[in-house]
This record gives sequence, structure tokens and C-alpha cells, in this order.
Amino acid sequence: MITAVSCVIIFSLIRNIHAGDENLQAKLLREASGISDDDLREVMRKKGFTLYDCYVMAVYKTERLALAGESAIQADAKKIQALGALLPRLYLRGTAYYPGYDSRYASSASQRNNVTLNARQSLLANLGEWQEMKASRIEYRLREYQLRHNAGRLIQDIAESFYTVLRIEKGLLINGRIIGSYNDTLREIKRRASIGRSRWSDVLRINAQIYKLEADNRSMRNGLTHARLMLAAAAGLPEDYTLIDDMPYDNKDIPRADYDKIIDGRWDVRASVEQLEYTRTGVAAAWGGHLPNAYIEGSYYLYQQKIATAQNSPSKSRDYTISLGVELPIFSWGAVTARIKEAESIKRQAVLNLENTRRLAMQELIDSCRTLESSKTEMEAYKKALSSAEDSYRAVSADYRMRLVTVLDVLTSLLTLQTAHDDYERIILQNKLDKVRLE
Repeated sequence: MITAVSCVIIFSLIRNIHAGDENLQAKLLREASGISDDDLREVMRKKGFTLYDCYVMAVYKTERLALAGESAIQADAKKIQALGALLPRLYLRGTAYYPGYDSRYASSASQRNNVTLNARQSLLANLGEWQEMKASRIEYRLREYQLRHNAGRLIQDIAESFYTVLRIEKGLLINGRIIGSYNDTLREIKRRASIGRSRWSDVLRINAQIYKLEADNRSMRNGLTHARLMLAAAAGLPEDYTLIDDMPYDNKDIPRADYDKIIDGRWDVRASVEQLEYTRTGVAAAWGGHLPNAYIEGSYYLYQQKIATAQNSPSKSRDYTISLGVELPIFSWGAVTARIKEAESIKRQAVLNLENTRRLAMQELIDSCRTLESSKTEMEAYKKALSSAEDSYRAVSADYRMRLVTVLDVLTSLLTLQTAHDDYERIILQNKLDKVRLE
């Protein structure tokens, strides 16, 4: 009865394994990324994409998280395998003996061709089977934490590509405005040169600056094409996508006292903790190679070769047998000892990996906090520099109209304004990228 119930459970689990893989994959991705199918449908209706929209597309339209999710599905399947190793095993066995039964040899009466239905249940199972069951649960958590860590890395990588595209686009926009200012100045200088109030060398000097900016623009457009292709490949975006920057500036500071708590909650650190627990089960399983194994086995004869019976001897034979077996390892040529040494070395590796992961995580957290704080400070400084450059350019332009300064002063002021614009736009985008990295 127990065997029958166990078989029903196993068959039911096997039947649902393939049907549940797709649902488990979707569940894992939803929990790891925080993205649902509704989010994807909403994003697909948009023409412009924010950073969050790009992340949604990357989760569903690329293979990066799906590949990591398959590892969790494989770990989940191992739980079924481990359970099956502990439940009764049911199998058919056919036996044909050679030489066959010969009535001249009394000892050969048991050597009859047969087909049996067998069931075997471990009573004192090898420790490895129990540890495999425990290890399968640990491995599933390990893969789940790794998937969540990959989700965090994915949005960071998407953010880097996202803000690279925006930085180049804004650089082109600033260059376009600067070229427009140069052209306005050039027209004025040409007018003055035509009536003898300016030198034609000033016209040539401005033309040289315009050509230099146009050459820079061509180089930036090539870089923009490459950056857009990289983002499209990483996030699964259409080729003609438009980006929308809707992230606010960040002014958040993390108290130093919270660092340890944050590190303990990081998914890569938690995955390393589970990895260490996983290796401990391997050590216990390896030691199990020295322990005995007890089992009960039953056989039911579906077919048994008939034999001639002597007079007054029993003419019937039992159609089932039940046996109790015990196996005690004695000598394995050092294989078990070698497995123990290997498992203990793997555990030491896991301890070192956990310490290394925690140290690198702390270093990354401190660096992220300092980088964000630095970008906020720089942003204020560059904002003041931009405001000063704008005031300077307006003042120099007014002085030039009054012939108090030369055209060289105007060009210098304009280049300073261009540099201030570039620096300020760059630090704004860097601040937002630092915010993503910290979070």
C-alpha cells in the first residue's frame, strides 16, 4: 500500500514537472525583477522609453535573466530527484540463467528463468541521499538569490548604456547651439569686415572653430550610433527608439551604521552564504560513504519457469519474496577518504568566497556612497561655473558690440560656455547613474 501511494505521488510529480517549468520561470522572473506582464504590455504601447521601461524590456525581451532563471529551474528539478531517491523504488526485472535448470543437480532448482516486479525501500539510507535532499533545497535558494543579484546588475548595465546615449545626445544638442552662436558671430564679423571695421583673419578664425565643432559632431554621431545599438541589444528595444529621462536628482545619504545591515541583505552575499551551506551538505554526504545502508526489498514473480518435481516433494512455489538487507562498506581503495578531502576543500573555498564577497560588497557600497556624494558636490560646482560662463559670454558679447574687446575674447568666452554646458550636463547624468548604482 505504501509503495502504491508513493508511486502515485512520484507519477503525479513527474507529470507536472514540464507543465510547471514555464510557470516557475515566469514566477522567478517576476519576483526577481519586480516586473509583471502588465508592465510589459504598458511599455509596448509607448513610443518613448524611460530607464524603467528599458529595464522592463530587458527582462522580457532578452535572454540574460531567463538564462539565470533556468539554473533555478534545474535546482527545483533536483528536489524531485532527491525525493525520488528516498521513496520506494519500483522496477521490473527479467532473469534468464545459463546453464538452465537441470534436474540432475539439486542445487539448480533456484536457477529458474523468471520475470519479477520488485520494490525496494531504504530503511537506513546512505547519508548522501538525505544530504542530497537538503542540498537541493539549499541550491534552489542559492540560484534564486543569484537570479535576484543578476536582476540588479541588469538594471545597472542598462542604466550605463541609457545614460551614455543621453550624454552623447545632449552633447550634440549643446554643440548645435554653440555652432549656431558661432554662425551668428560669423555673420556679424563678415558684415564688419566688408566695411573695414574687422579683419578677414577673424572670419577665418571663426570658420576654423565651426569646422572643428562640425568634425566633433560627426565623431559624436558615430559614437551615438554605436551606443544606441548597444542599448537596443541589451534591452531589446526597436531601432528607432526615443529615450526619456525622468529620474530626479538624488540627495539621499546612507548612515555608516547601516552598512553592515545593507551588506547582509545583498543578494550576492546571501547567495554566498547559501553556497557555504551547500558545501557543508557535501562534506556530510562524503562522510556517509563510511556508514552502513539497510533496506527492505520485495519481489513478486510475474513469471517463473516450471520445473519437474520429485514424488512427495512440494509442487507449489511462492510467487513473492521479502528480504531485509544490510550493506556495510569495508574497503574502497581510499575513494571515500578522497571524496571527504575534496568536499572539505570545497567548503573552505566557499568560506573564502563568502569573506571575499562581503569585502568586495562593502568596498562597492562605500565607493558608491562616496561617488554619489562627490557627484552631488560637483553638480553644484558645475552649476555655478555654467552660470558664470553664461554671464561672462553675455558681458563679452556686449563689450564686443561696443568695440571694447576683440573677436578672440568672444571666441574664448564661447568655448568656455560650451565646456561649462558639457560639464554640467555630464555631471547631472553621472549623478543619476550613481544613484542607480547605489540602489
